[in-house]
Amino acid sequence: MGNPRETVQIAREKRRLRIRKLLRLRWLLRWMPSKRSLGKITVLKQFGAHLQRRKYLWSFKENRVAPAIFLGSVIAFLPIFGVQLLTVVAFAALLKVNLPVIAGLQFVSNPLTLVPIYLANYKVGSWILQGIGFAEKGAENIVHGVNSTMVGGAVLGTVFGLLMYGFYVIRIKRDFRTSEVAL
Repeated sequence: MGNPRETVQIAREKRRLRIRKLLRLRWLLRWMPSKRSLGKITVLKQFGAHLQRRKYLWSFKENRVAPAIFLGSVIAFLPIFGVQLLTVVAFAALLKVNLPVIAGLQFVSNPLTLVPIYLANYKVGSWILQGIGFAEKGAENIVHGVNSTMVGGAVLGTVFGLLMYGFYVIRIKRDFRTSEVAL
């Protein structure tokens, strides 16, 4: 056995690091919608009580968070600004994924980032549609623009979602490997 003072110091250091992690997590979660704030959103006021009773929507287990990260990322890039929150609430309830995470990811596309995201969606979608022969080289009509933006949004959202999902899984595996429980 080691020196009792060293053991106490190690325990204090572990506790301090754990508290710092929790404070960092708390800082990140303050941007996420809570059960209480759900009733204040006018669009969701009717469904707030129903959503609050569903415990799986508020669970931070890996099998609830990982799909929410992927799906939330895909929906964030789709050109449906204004109905994104309703869309993700419906998907979260249907697929039983974490609601705060999937709703929080919708802030990726905000009024400041909307133009660059939609422009990238259009460029990628137009390139893909021209590559597979669904659009002519000089097609500049509204239907082509909407189709290109939807296809580009789905593709870029999927790529972003896979990256976020991968980072999440790597982080979970690293934390599990280095946690006291795993030792």
